[in-house]
Amino acid sequence: MRLKRKDGTAIRCSTSAAAHRGPDGQVDWIDGVLEDITERKRYEFLLQVQRDLGVRLSLATSPAAAFESLLDIALQIRGLDCGGVYLLDGASGAMRLAAHRGVSRSFVERLLHLPAKDHRVQRARQGQPVFSQREPRRLPPRDPFRLEGLLSTAFLPLSHEAQLLGALVLGSHREAEIPARSQVVLEALAAQAAGAIARIRAESEQHRLQRQLLEISDREQARIGQDIHDGLCQQLVSLAFDANSLRSELAVQAHPQAVVAQRI
Repeated sequence: MRLKRKDGTAIRCSTSAAAHRGPDGQVDWIDGVLEDITERKRYEFLLQVQRDLGVRLSLATSPAAAFESLLDIALQIRGLDCGGVYLLDGASGAMRLAAHRGVSRSFVERLLHLPAKDHRVQRARQGQPVFSQREPRRLPPRDPFRLEGLLSTAFLPLSHEAQLLGALVLGSHREAEIPARSQVVLEALAAQAAGAIARIRAESEQHRLQRQLLEISDREQARIGQDIHDGLCQQLVSLAFDANSLRSELAVQAHPQAVVAQRI
């Protein structure tokens, strides 16, 4: 059952009732209990979100599919309406946006690259998430977050076995704060996603090495075939001509070995 408090806040409730009967068997009164189960339902939902992400990531075979699954699931959490995934450039230490959802093109263009010295990237290297609240009115006029109208953001490192792979970024145009319980779940989702991305990368690298080995094998077989054609085959042809000539000479002489020469 869904109800609203006096302040307009929506809550989820469960009800139970019991009838009390008199000696004549008639109902004298009924008492009931109304229980607010909003928090319990919220926790159940957050646990389901984690399970759903685990299933979808187990089926992902490419980083792009993993990013889409991660954003699909993360944006089901109440209040969040936009997000993206950054990948780390191991050479430069900078991050580049690899997938995004729910933000304008101009915002994406402004934040497509995050330099290695960016404070969020540095915090991510330390394994620390960054949860921020923003009041657009207090930001500089040309600040991208003010122009986009974002009120709260989360920047979560995607790390696997102490190695930083990138970052999950989420935000809200409606909520001024990401609740603490949601923060905990988002960190768990980021950890799940990092493990899946590492697995997909390892599988991709294995497939690349397998393709390399097959290409090397094909080239080696082609080289051996060419060597046989250019070397051994020509020698055999030359021997065949010599054997044929010998057979002809022995046959003219009626030599008893002419039969052997013919077989050769």
